[in-house]
Parts: sequence; C-alpha cells; structure tokens
Amino acid sequence: MTRGLARGCGLVVLLAAANGALSCKGFTAAPKADAGGDLVATEAGHGSGGSSAGTGGTTAIMVGSGGRSASGGSGGSRVDAGSGGSPVDGGSDTTGSGGASTGSGGTGAGPGTGGSGVVTCTPAQHLCSGACVDSSSIDSCGTQCDPCKPPAGATATCDGVACDFTCGGGMKKCAAASICVAATGCCASDDCPAQAGGQTGTCDSGTHTCNYGCPANTQACTVGGATSCLPAGGCCQDSDCTGECQTCSATSHTCVAAINKDDPNGRCSGTCDATGACKSKRGQTCATTRGGCLAGSTCSPDGYCCDQTCAGSCLACDLAGKEGTCTPVPSGPPHGSRAACAGAGTTCGGSCGNRADGACVYPTGVCAGPSCAADGARGQSTCSGGSCVAPATTACANGCDPTNSSCLSCGSGQTGCSGVCKNLSNDPQNCGGCSSACQPPSTGYPGTGVHGAATCSGGQCGYTCNSGYMKCPGGDPKCQRNRWDFEDGTTQDFFLRTDIPDLEESAVLNSTTRAHTGTHALALPLKTAGGIIDLNLPACSDQAVWLPTAGRSISAWFYIDGPLNSSSSNYLAAGVWGCAPSNGSTYCTISNISNDAVPVNTWFQIVSPAPDSFAGSWPLSEGFTLSGYLYPTGSTAVLYVDDVVFQ
Repeated sequence: MTRGLARGCGLVVLLAAANGALSCKGFTAAPKADAGGDLVATEAGHGSGGSSAGTGGTTAIMVGSGGRSASGGSGGSRVDAGSGGSPVDGGSDTTGSGGASTGSGGTGAGPGTGGSGVVTCTPAQHLCSGACVDSSSIDSCGTQCDPCKPPAGATATCDGVACDFTCGGGMKKCAAASICVAATGCCASDDCPAQAGGQTGTCDSGTHTCNYGCPANTQACTVGGATSCLPAGGCCQDSDCTGECQTCSATSHTCVAAINKDDPNGRCSGTCDATGACKSKRGQTCATTRGGCLAGSTCSPDGYCCDQTCAGSCLACDLAGKEGTCTPVPSGPPHGSRAACAGAGTTCGGSCGNRADGACVYPTGVCAGPSCAADGARGQSTCSGGSCVAPATTACANGCDPTNSSCLSCGSGQTGCSGVCKNLSNDPQNCGGCSSACQPPSTGYPGTGVHGAATCSGGQCGYTCNSGYMKCPGGDPKCQRNRWDFEDGTTQDFFLRTDIPDLEESAVLNSTTRAHTGTHALALPLKTAGGIIDLNLPACSDQAVWLPTAGRSISAWFYIDGPLNSSSSNYLAAGVWGCAPSNGSTYCTISNISNDAVPVNTWFQIVSPAPDSFAGSWPLSEGFTLSGYLYPTGSTAVLYVDDVVFQ
C-alpha cells in the first residue's frame, strides 16, 4: 500500500493510491518510492518534524513540535531538518529550528504525539481537503469540493450528483444556457409561438425575446401593439393612403373614402362630406378648400361658410369668436361685400347698431345750421335716412344777415349790402347802389395826400375839401391848398423860377427867423444888384376846366429885412396869373398890382381882389403869383412871405 505524510493540514487520511498524489491546503504529497514503497509529504515554506515508518507498514502520524525528534520507530530514513515551522495541534507555538537525525531502528510504535487515526467517509459523503463532506450540499455537490455557482437571479440546488439551480422572482429557467430570463422571455425559438396575425418568431440569444416577422410576399402591420401580416400593397394605417379624405379599412386593409369626418391624414383643410369630398367647414373661409362650403352652410358676403345667407347690411358671419354664425354687427360699417349704409362717411351717414334684422341705424340730429344764400334763407337742416335735409327757403328782400343764417331786416329807406343795411342816397361807399363807392378827392398840383372826403347826396357822388383847401373845377375830385402858413417846415409848393435871368431872389426857403403868425415863414434871400421878384404857385392848373376867379381875392403878408434904395422903383404885387387864347395866340395878365410904396422892417399885407373879368373868358391858368422889383442897399436883405390866402 502507498503511504503519504502531510503536515499543517490537521488529520490526513492516508489512502492507497498507486503512484497517486494527494493535495491539501498549502501542500502537495508527491509520490516518492522508497524501499518499502513509502511516500514523503513535503510542504513548501514550513518546518516539519522528523518522522519514520516502522517496519510492518503501520501508518504513523507525527505532529510537529517545533523540531523535536521522532519517538519510536526504527529503520526509518532520515528526514532533513525543516527550516522553521508553525504550531500544529498538540505542539508548541515556537518556530522549529531544524530537524533531528533519524530514529535508531526498532519496530513501529503507536501514533506520534498529537496525531490521529484513519478517516473513513459514508457513502453519502466524499473527501474534500482531508474531511468528509456532504455530497448533497450545494457547497460540495456530488464529488465536487467547490460550491455550486448559480446564474444571476437563481438559487443553487444539488441532487447529490450534480449542481443545479432554480430561478426566482417569477423568472424563467433556461437550463441549456444555465441562465434565468424574464418570465415572458424565450430560451429557444420553440418558445416563440406563432402569432394570430401570421407572424413567426425566433429567439434572440442576446435579449432572449422573440422577434417576429412576416412571411415573404406579405408586410407587417402593427396597430395598437398588435402586429399582423398583410398582403403586399395593402394599407396598414390611414397615413398609407395618399389622397384627400382617404382612410384605411380595418377589415379589408384597403384605402376607402373618409365619410362625414375630418380627413384622418390632415390633407383636407376642411372636412370630408357624405361623399368623401373635401369641403370647407362652417366657420372657415369659403376658399379654405377647392370644394367650397359643406352642405348645410352658405358662403356669406364676408367670405365665411355661414349657417345662413346672412345678407343684411349689418349682419356678419366673421365676427371674432362667432365665425360661421350670422350675427348682428354691434357698430361700424357693414362687413365684407355688403352694401354700405346710406350717407356713409357723412354727418348723417348710417352705421351698424346691433339690430337683429341687420338694418343700418341712422342719426336724426341737426346736421347743418341756418343758412342764407341768393335764393333765400332757410332754417337748420336735420338728418333723415342718411341725408342732411334742409327746410324750404324764404326769399330775402334785403339779402342775408352777416351770419348768412337769416334774412337781413332793414329800416325804411335802407337796402341790404353784404349783410349790412345802407342808405344808398347818402352813403359814399354805397352811393346809388351797393358797393358803388365815391372817389375821395386828390390833392391839386403839386401837392400830395388826400385833403378832403367823398360825399353822397341823392345817390350822386360829390366831395368836400378840408379847411385850408379849395375845390378844383373839372370832372376829377381834387382839392387845392388855398392857405399857406409854412408851419410844416416846407415851402408848400412855392418854387423859384429859373427862366428869368435877372431874378432878384436867390432861393426859396422855409425859415424860422421871421414869422407873421406861428414860427415859420417863407424866406427869399435878395441879391445886391436888385431886380425882379417872381414867386409862382400853380393851382389846379392840371385840370381841363380852369378855376373861376370872379369874386375871389389873394392876400399875403410881407416883411423886408434890410434897407432899400429909395431912389429906385421898389414895389410888390400879389395876384393870380391868367392866360387865355386870343386870336390864335396866348395872352396872359396879372389880376392886380398894389403897394408901390414898400415899407421895410415891418410886416405889411397886400390884398388883391380878382376882377370879375377873369370869370369865363379869363379863367385861372397858371396859379398864384407874388411879383415886383426890389433894390436893396445891403448884401443881407431878405424878403419874408407868410399867411398867403386865396379866397
């Protein structure tokens, strides 16, 4: 019999195993034949006690005791000392320090110190690691010494021969693959039953789920989680149908018309009618679809499919939130293509006012105030049916008042002129007729300004002149100055003649040095040589009819500042200068000459009545003249003239 020896594994059962090997934790018993067929057990890295077998083949087990020599036995072979061991049952806890020499012969003795007898296992057991273990345990099932390893989600089992498992949590056991799968999963394709729709399944080895497919010449159709196999070319769902108002029949799986419902594919913007045609729904615009409005609705003037014709001016089928329902318009103009209310856009124009019958509502108030025109006056106008209606006119004898709202009422002898009552017999602005204004007089040559006023008498124009002015004869109204006081600082149209070579005065000036009345007078500086005094003033000379002089006179005040040569003939004259044709030539004369004896250094007056002979045949032609001859003895003599009057 083969024998084996082990250390550090507790009790070791020595089994006969021809040339076999025995393993235990941390060691290997390698077969080594000696003279008696002994096996020597070695353990790497552990010290071992000396041991020997007695003759006769009895098994002896020695427990290492820290390197002590074996007791008993003879004839055993020497064992090398260990290199240091660890404590074993019955030994001390000191580390071995080397083995001793072999025993000295003799026959085998009993068990060594700390040893045990032979281990025998029952039929339901087997030996694992020097111990008998249960062959039905999941930790040492059958002949295994390792535990059973179940798959994920499973519990290990053992039937005494081999490991097995059971799946928990309602999972399904796949024995061949040694896995647990979901209860609805598959282990093999046989687990995938044929479907009612005709699909066949195969088990996916990765996901352990059944994959179904349709046979050739068919197509899969999955609806609501259920899949069926249809003939190729059939429809599975509505979206397989390409036309408007088409739906997929659940029984024939062919495309048929969608009846009385919205297009299931949304290709019809409206809805599908009883024939499967695409129509605009009530509340949509009539042009939403090509087919127009759905039966039972009408395309209203607003362009919406409506529940009625809705043709009234103030009805509408497009009010927000009420599209498709004919509704009265609460305010504003009519909608869509409906006729406008009468007078739209004017004060009296109609508008919508929420009337149930859809009629326009019209204002009835005043639309225009009273008025007056050429055809007469009328009262205020009022609105009626969309129009501004004026009352009948009343003829106005004197025209309209200034407000043009009624007839002008004038008193006796008056006539209405532009809204104002006027007396046409004495109104210079309306003399003999409205707006027939009399012309005011102008100023006679060479004066400027207006020095009179227009008059009207008996419907005929005339004029008057201001104080200091007289009328000039002729058709045109003109006022000529007839008083010259020189207080305005001018020469008041008296001028120096330039056509007389020996004229005595050198200038005609306005002066404040001397004055008869007031502060101004006319000044004529005199030359020392002496000579003619000639100072003219045209008066009304530009008129076609000359001024009559009969019954008139001219007067002037003079002052000579400076001595005169008394041996010379000094004199002054004041008069009017008249010219008239005589035998084809012009004949002129002065009306009067006076005061041959000329005083000096004092104011003196010359008055010259105009002779009656000037009337008619000798009318005033050139005007007034102041003339004479003066011979001063000094170089500073001045002739002053003031307060000239023609009356």
